[in-house]
Amino acid sequence: MTPLHLLLLASWTSCISLAAIITCEKSWPALFHQTRAQWFHSLLQGFLNPFLYYQLLFNAYRILPGQIAQPLNYSWPILFSLFSVLLLGKKLTWRIICGLLVSFSGVVWLASQGATSAVDGNPVAGCLFALGSAAVWSLFWVFNLKDQRPTVHKLFSCFAFGTILITGSATGTGGLPELSLRPVLASVYIGLFEMGVTFVLWLKALETSKQKHLITNLAYLSPFISLIFLHQVVGETITRASVTGLVLVVAGIGIQARE
Repeated sequence: MTPLHLLLLASWTSCISLAAIITCEKSWPALFHQTRAQWFHSLLQGFLNPFLYYQLLFNAYRILPGQIAQPLNYSWPILFSLFSVLLLGKKLTWRIICGLLVSFSGVVWLASQGATSAVDGNPVAGCLFALGSAAVWSLFWVFNLKDQRPTVHKLFSCFAFGTILITGSATGTGGLPELSLRPVLASVYIGLFEMGVTFVLWLKALETSKQKHLITNLAYLSPFISLIFLHQVVGETITRASVTGLVLVVAGIGIQARE
C-alpha cells in the first residue's frame, strides 16, 4: 500500500481502540463536555498527529532503510528542547547546547553513514522526511503538555480529527485502498501498537510513576531494541555507522536529560 493508505487503515484502528478504552472507563459523557477551545486544540493536534507526522514518518521508511529512518526520527527530543525554549519559556543552558551539538553530530553521521558504508546513496528526501517527522512529533508534545484533559480523551479527540483529515486526503487523491488480508493485518498492527494502545500506556506510566526520570530513561532502550528487530525480523544488515550515529543521538539526549 501507499503510505497514505497504510495510515488510513491504521488511524481508524487506533480510533477504535481508543474508543474501546473510553467505553471501558465509561467516560463518554465527560468527553462530550469539552469546550470549543478544547475541540479546536484537538483539531490542531490531530493535524500534527496523526495526519502530518505519520505521513512524513511512513514516507521516510518507504525511502530509507529502517536503521537510518528510525534513529533520525528519534532525534525528536533535540527539537523538543528547542521548542521548549521558544514556546514554553525554558532557558537555553550550556548543557542543552552541548546535548544538541552531540546529537546533531549523530544525525549528520547517520544521514551520511560515516561517508563509507554498505548503505550508500541515502536520498536527501528520505532524511528530510525523517527529520521533519521528528520536528512535528516534538511540536505535538509541546502542545500536549499544555493540555490538561484526561489522557485518553485528548488522544481520542486528536486522533478522531486526524482520521477525518486522513480519510478526506485519501479519497481526494486516489480513493480507498484495495483490501487484502496481509496489508489489513499490518495496518491493524500499526494502529494498535504504534498509534493507539501504546500512547495510553506511556502516558499512564508517566502519570502514575513517582520517579518519572526512571520511566523516561527506559525510552532510551527503544532505538537499540529496534535495531535488533530490524536485523532479526526485517533482515537488515546493521552497519557500524548506524550504531555509532544512534549512540551519538542518544548520548546527546542523555546530556540534556540531566538538566
